[in-house]
Amino acid sequence: MVPDRIYLLGHSMGGKAAPRITAADPSIAGLVMLAADTQLMHETAVRVARYLADLAPAPGADEAVSTMVRQAASVSDPFLTPDTPPELLTLGISAAYWLDLRAYDPVAPGRQTGSPDADPSGEEGLPSDRRRRSARSAACFGGRLR
Repeated sequence: MVPDRIYLLGHSMGGKAAPRITAADPSIAGLVMLAADTQLMHETAVRVARYLADLAPAPGADEAVSTMVRQAASVSDPFLTPDTPPELLTLGISAAYWLDLRAYDPVAPGRQTGSPDADPSGEEGLPSDRRRRSARSAACFGGRLR
């Protein structure tokens, strides 16, 4: 195995994790992201729950979506702590996971290396949340959103 020939492919949520994995392993020469998430995972879960409820209405579907919306709001709460019970959070995943994911910027590893494609938005004047969304979108296209 030749280290400078190792490429990591990430699909969907794996595309969001790929930059983090690549930053942690210097033997990876590059990465490919396919259909990588551009939306926060807890927001994606709500979108998918709504879609499935509309696609196949069933008793309790509206309540399940409402629960997912409440759980996603808990994940977004700035006062989320590691002690928050998982059943109050999206997909029953621990607060520690959500706090770690909240702090993760998939474009940051490229920015730290000085890669010219690390922040391709070229939108420095935008509010930081819009720059982050733009950067997340760019990460989905291998840093080549133009």
